[in-house]
Amino acid sequence: MRHPHDPARHHDELRIVEDHRQTAQKLTLYRGYVGPWGNILANAKLARPVTELFYLDTHCGAGRHASREHPDGGVIGSPLIACHEARRLQRRYPNLTVHVRAVDNDERWIRHLRKRVQPFLTCNDPRDRVDVQLFPEPFETMLPKLLAEVNSYDAPSLWFIDPDGIKIPYEVVRLLQKTRKGRPEVVINLDMLGMWRVDAAARDRVDERFENIVLGDYDAQCCLNELFGGREVWDPVVGSGREPIFDRTQSLRNNVPRLAAAYAELFPRFEFRSHYPLLATGGQMREIIHLTHSSLGKEKFYGAYIQSQDFGLLSAGRLDLVARAHAARRYWQAYHGETTVIDQLYQEGTQPWNRAEIRSICVTGDEERYGRYDERAGTMRWFVEREPDPTDETYQPTLF
Repeated sequence: MRHPHDPARHHDELRIVEDHRQTAQKLTLYRGYVGPWGNILANAKLARPVTELFYLDTHCGAGRHASREHPDGGVIGSPLIACHEARRLQRRYPNLTVHVRAVDNDERWIRHLRKRVQPFLTCNDPRDRVDVQLFPEPFETMLPKLLAEVNSYDAPSLWFIDPDGIKIPYEVVRLLQKTRKGRPEVVINLDMLGMWRVDAAARDRVDERFENIVLGDYDAQCCLNELFGGREVWDPVVGSGREPIFDRTQSLRNNVPRLAAAYAELFPRFEFRSHYPLLATGGQMREIIHLTHSSLGKEKFYGAYIQSQDFGLLSAGRLDLVARAHAARRYWQAYHGETTVIDQLYQEGTQPWNRAEIRSICVTGDEERYGRYDERAGTMRWFVEREPDPTDETYQPTLF
């Protein structure tokens, strides 16, 4: 049995993200949407202005992905992306408070992540401080509790549900469409290959060797019942009027769009229900399900999805995260201890970027602890020494 203080790394901390296009695209998509989502709501012309927002990550992991191209050897995961976007939003909108809630049922990953969120909890500037809370609990247990907290604020919320496998109980997730408070928005990373395999195991089949019927696996059937909210959804009785959602005469690739659409339609109270394929990695096929009440949210998410399909240092004319990190490091080496403005960096031309690209590099420089970027003033204060990275701390195993 593994000791609860085992220093083992989460698989995301070991797998090279550049070798897993699906993960890289997922992170790019999430990063590309969480900021615009907050901006839309902070600027919304409502009878009661939005003063509270929630980012909720139900399967947060340890918050770091290994990288061979990033200068630090790793990139941040979804819970830390949410923390950085929360900080940016609070700096931009003085009356806004953004809360981040992250859940994982493995206490080890929460312990790793707790060290990584310390800079958001201990900073002196109140606008830089983020209300981050971590929970080492199953998401099925925590989702109702977190929803109650969100409802107590009557605040907009963005939920990111990204499990390994397909253990996503419908009866739990459907709570998000039943609430009328805050109009929650949901992003689900759905494992289509896993769903296909579980369905194959759940089906009765004929054993031609003995000319008898082998009953489907009970656990697999229960898994699909839990995912879809009942057997009548995934395996309807002949004559019930329901169309089967799995078509075993077709390949998985041909089934994926209909399966994703069928899953999204389980949540009809969300006015806009969309699904988008992630880039396949090693036969792994996943779809992102996006559930929202907002037409503008649907439009912005689709735009972020289109941009997430680009990879490389210059993708469709845009700098990616790794390129920005390298550029921020070079600026810090040239200007550490100084305060620069965007125009200065552009005019001095030490790097070949335009003003918009330099702004994005300064945002990354702030995120990567090279300095503090004042978005309103357009100034970057480069630190004399780079701030320490809590992810560099080693995890000492216990003796027993």
